[in-house]
Amino acid sequence: MRRTDAHQRRRAWFYTGLALVGTLPLAVLACGSDDSSSSNDSTGTDGVGGSGTGGSAGDNGSPSAGGSSSGGSSTSGGGSGGSGEAGGGGDGGTSDGGATNTDGNTNGTGGTGGTPVVGNIDNVVAAVCGWEFNCCDEGERAYRLSPFADDAESCTERLVFALRESNATDNPYLSGPAAPGGLLGTLGYVVNLSRVTPNSDGIIECIESWNDRDCNAAADPEARCEGPGESDPCALTNLFSPKLEVGDECTLALAETASSNDVECEVGSTCLAVGEDNPNDFPTCVSRGLADDPCTADVDCDFNHYCDAGNCAEKAGPGEACSYEDSEDPVPGDYDVQCAAGLFCHPLELECMEGCQIGSSCGSDFSCPTGSGCAPLEVNESSDTFTVCTDVGSSAEAACNSDADCAKAYYCDGANCQADKTSGAACASHNECAAGLHCDLGNTVEVTCVTNLSAGDPCTAAYQCGPSSAGCVNEGYVAGSSCRNSLLPANSLCGSNADCRSNRCEVADTSTTDATCVAGAGEGDECDALPTDGTALSCAPGLLCFGAPGSVAGGTCEAQAGPGSDCENPDGDPDDTMCANGSTCSDPWDEGSICSDAAISEQNGGSGIACDGT
Repeated sequence: MRRTDAHQRRRAWFYTGLALVGTLPLAVLACGSDDSSSSNDSTGTDGVGGSGTGGSAGDNGSPSAGGSSSGGSSTSGGGSGGSGEAGGGGDGGTSDGGATNTDGNTNGTGGTGGTPVVGNIDNVVAAVCGWEFNCCDEGERAYRLSPFADDAESCTERLVFALRESNATDNPYLSGPAAPGGLLGTLGYVVNLSRVTPNSDGIIECIESWNDRDCNAAADPEARCEGPGESDPCALTNLFSPKLEVGDECTLALAETASSNDVECEVGSTCLAVGEDNPNDFPTCVSRGLADDPCTADVDCDFNHYCDAGNCAEKAGPGEACSYEDSEDPVPGDYDVQCAAGLFCHPLELECMEGCQIGSSCGSDFSCPTGSGCAPLEVNESSDTFTVCTDVGSSAEAACNSDADCAKAYYCDGANCQADKTSGAACASHNECAAGLHCDLGNTVEVTCVTNLSAGDPCTAAYQCGPSSAGCVNEGYVAGSSCRNSLLPANSLCGSNADCRSNRCEVADTSTTDATCVAGAGEGDECDALPTDGTALSCAPGLLCFGAPGSVAGGTCEAQAGPGSDCENPDGDPDDTMCANGSTCSDPWDEGSICSDAAISEQNGGSGIACDGT
């Protein structure tokens, strides 16, 4: 990518000296002049410090100072200081709460206000960095943003420098929004501000979306799209307007795609690589036809235009007519009158439709609104070509792909919705049976829908106990397996790890051969991988049994490293097995080996969720 002369004169210190701290002033990030603050002090009692509340943001989005509070007093000394709450975001978002003071005298001070909502592209960087420091833990940030981003402000400094001052295009970031392809990575290492005009309204929309964004949690299995017309407020075409004219050098990575217009090239042109109608030896904005301009193929026409009988025509918008080359046997993508990017030509209605509504194209139930499913659409006596969002079915005429396409008390037989079967009816799978029943697949005489077993009833398979139970739990060789509402507590006889709340079922000592639920060996304890020998136990979740010198089966439990944390083993060597999240142990920042930012599974003592929801 070529930059302006001023850009080329500057050194990309960020890439050759990552340990340095940038000096770019951030005055532009704190627009507004209101200096209001709030003390909101409180005094603790009985040796416990009170909690200070953060100050509200200034009227114009300027952050203000958080409050503080006094520690409690008692005959044994002052109380432990608590954390101040985060300051209000005003028109912006929120920021971290104040630090805890543990000297027994005072509480920590409150946080400050959030990112001001001002139409400056730097504030997009500030909003994303603010989200990262609000939602990601220290280790995740060390991997995602480098160990040198100490806070949201230094994160912002570095990436604003990459956007405004540096001519480097080699992105060193690994994960999250700063990674290649992420919003920050694209802004810092792909966008050239000399080739675009910032769009203040779009920038404000993007900032607001990040300020309003919750920290990610586990994916909701029932989540659905929110409605037609959804668009990304942080799309580059919403943040910028093109500045380049036909013949100007452009950035190929920001060229037109099937779903998005050029970011840099003006309307009526697109960025083409060398050799594609491009006479220059560099990527260039090349003229493309608008409505009524002559053409021989679709590629001769600009974004959201197509070639129609020798002239470029604008593609149809929502609710406008469209058509297929063969109206009797339509094929997806084989259009006559085309729909604009992101729209679907309904093969029966012949109308352009936005997504997330009844009748729109879909790939799964998640892309359809609540109360509907992604079901086959019969076109020309075939249901194999199109799937669209359809109201859940309640009859044998309703087409379906899965049970989610059918109403309550109906199941999908692979093609159509059928009424759930009652007790005693013949069945082939559990989904055919009504609520409270399962298909008795283990019956060698007659396979029918039967009532789920109750807690305490003997069982041979988890499905017999119903979906709301903990399953068919093995309580040892004496009691055998029975349906339970919860897994077994510590010291209970057990048959396998899966039967225990601790996920550890072992012979605890040599005085017995009975396996019981155990917590597992703790950090520093002896351990082994032999669950039946009655000596050392396997390590508890989050710990690794690291072999002692000369030992084949045994060792000592060592704490595994969390995301972004040092993953050298006790011998001082980088070791993938030291990563609690199962990732690789590498040295991406030349600062020592660390684990990636992947989530730690629930089985290994984590939540299974990273700060970006993965």
